[in-house]
Amino acid sequence: MVETRNKSESSGQPLKAVWLVIGLIVSAGLAAVSLQTPSGVWLVWVTLIPLLLAIRVLTPSRALLAGSFWGICLFAFAALSDGAIFAPTLGALLRLATIPAAYAWLGSRVTRRAGFSPLMLGLGWVAVELLLQPLGLQNGLLAGMLGQALVVRTLGFLAGWLVVAFVVVYVSASILEMLMAAAIVPGGSRRAPQVGGVVPKHSSIAIPAFSFQFLQPARARAPPTR
Repeated sequence: MVETRNKSESSGQPLKAVWLVIGLIVSAGLAAVSLQTPSGVWLVWVTLIPLLLAIRVLTPSRALLAGSFWGICLFAFAALSDGAIFAPTLGALLRLATIPAAYAWLGSRVTRRAGFSPLMLGLGWVAVELLLQPLGLQNGLLAGMLGQALVVRTLGFLAGWLVVAFVVVYVSASILEMLMAAAIVPGGSRRAPQVGGVVPKHSSIAIPAFSFQFLQPARARAPPTR
């Protein structure tokens, strides 16, 4: 029975990888669309979730590839769009291919050492925004996706567009963390897998720790006093 379950899990891993690749492509496409016409304000809060998911479930080397793939897709969508988001130069391609890749690699390593941390991922994205500044994006990447939304005008006026980017990644990572904690799916535990595959086999039955609180054996009571 266990062998059958392991075979079904291993056969399902390519399908999961395909869905992750599709998610990264859609994520990059939504980012490019939002930069060109920032109308759907809610999109920015979920756009990075596929990239954050790659950081959460992939090994550092595979997360690096996922980050690079996401950046290249963003460049391709931006180059094919009608509006000029940024100049589609070789320098822009190199930046988008390497900076998100480095962020994903480092995020994956930190996740494997200390657990999935929205705070650390948000702080790390601030460095991404600073390194992507030569692209000439107004208000950076994530704040630029929000356009003239009230949250941008308020936070941007009070603290700057880097704080807006931090808040967006923090909220997105928190949403992902809640979704994975609520669903009984591979990768549902807080600490990320530490093996070469997407998710180790034993994590397919991972359930948040709080689910076992009522299953703990009761403590023995002292004999009644007379």
